Amino acid sequence: MASIQKMSMSTPSPFQSDSRREFVKKSIAASVVAAQPTLLAGLLRADGGGGGGGTTLPETTVPETTVPETTFPETSPPWDTTFEWDTTAEWSTIEASTTDEGTTLPPTWETTVETTEETTADTSAAAILEVEQIGNFPLTCNAVTDLGVPRGNQLIIPKANAADKIAYINGVPQIPNLKARVVTPDQGTQVTWSLKIRSERAERGVHDNRNYGPRVRDWNQEWDIEAEFGDEFVGGEVEVTAKCIVGGQQSTIVDTFWIRGKNPLDADCKAFVIATSNGLGKYSYAWAMVQHESRQLSKVYNQFNSEQGTPELPNRGIPDGWGVAQIDRSGHEPPSTASTQEVYNWKTNVAAFFGELEAMSTYANTVLNGIKRRYPNDPASKAPPNFTINGQVFTAKDILIIVGYNGLEGCPWQDVKDVNGNNKQLLSPIRFDPAANPKWSQHPNENNYLEEVVEELNGAVYQE
Repeated sequence: MASIQKMSMSTPSPFQSDSRREFVKKSIAASVVAAQPTLLAGLLRADGGGGGGGTTLPETTVPETTVPETTFPETSPPWDTTFEWDTTAEWSTIEASTTDEGTTLPPTWETTVETTEETTADTSAAAILEVEQIGNFPLTCNAVTDLGVPRGNQLIIPKANAADKIAYINGVPQIPNLKARVVTPDQGTQVTWSLKIRSERAERGVHDNRNYGPRVRDWNQEWDIEAEFGDEFVGGEVEVTAKCIVGGQQSTIVDTFWIRGKNPLDADCKAFVIATSNGLGKYSYAWAMVQHESRQLSKVYNQFNSEQGTPELPNRGIPDGWGVAQIDRSGHEPPSTASTQEVYNWKTNVAAFFGELEAMSTYANTVLNGIKRRYPNDPASKAPPNFTINGQVFTAKDILIIVGYNGLEGCPWQDVKDVNGNNKQLLSPIRFDPAANPKWSQHPNENNYLEEVVEELNGAVYQE
């Protein structure tokens, strides 16, 4: 990450100005190190599982195959000598086909005898592709987008209405337990399956695109799509393809459905963040930060859209914030984006949030220690006071962490000395001036972010 020195400042581009955290990432000194992954290893364990738009694809129809019935004239009694045999047989070549009884006729020569009555075997029944979410389809909720305990099964396809063809990551969270099958393929044949996922959010580019298969299964065996996902949470537009033999002919069946997401119950998400803070022994204000970051009007703790944008798509904030904690790495050096897991799994998103708090904790130490080194003969430089904001008390380090997560743009420059004895300037919402009275002061960033977090701590009205 680029160091913050008052060397040659350039005016940010309009795109950079919109960043909620971009500036701070470019402001973090080279001495800042990434947060230790071991602190959060326990948070990254996925909880495995276990209306959309689009065009409804036409059904696959297999043409009828006529199987002629061979009929011979009845034999007259021995004493009757007036009968004649019909000798006008015709020969023809036919394709391999299957009768109602399942007997396959080879594509060879077959005798067709003219008869007074002809019947045909119906082999035109088309195979049906089905995808079902088993056991963890969300059926209980206390709001449109917030889900509690999943309890049900749901057939996802076939459906006449594309808006009903949606599988869900539920609020636990759990990956949708999806199973696919083909109904009425030829017995004894095999089905070749494949599946591809494409993100519904153009901002994600190809980061969340996935391809699975081909996988070969017996005609009467389901394809376990959830097993293909493993522990990975994915979502978007899903195209599933099955190739099999129907009526003696190769048939390819394609259908489309969508995987979208339901949010956790507010109380569940808040409790998870608090428990994580308690486990680390710090960041008691973290729940209020996540509540603020995920807010969409009156709704909070939104991993997916609730009151803004297309419901149930991943929650995105400008310029590139995702999920309940609005994980935004667009200002990192080099720039990057949230992972697919962070976009679709709210617990992974929260774990990434605490990782960023750890990085900002390191930056806060860099600033405060740099002040002590810059002013070694001033005892006040070694004892920053606490600050009270609208009734909430914060340490100087806490303010650096909270404001730094949002971005330090708008904060003043602070004189420091690095570990090598070099004088520098770093952006900081906490400032020490030995000539001022008082010597320590706190300053808002351009978004007044600390005040907004304090509003959440003080009981801002929200969903529950």
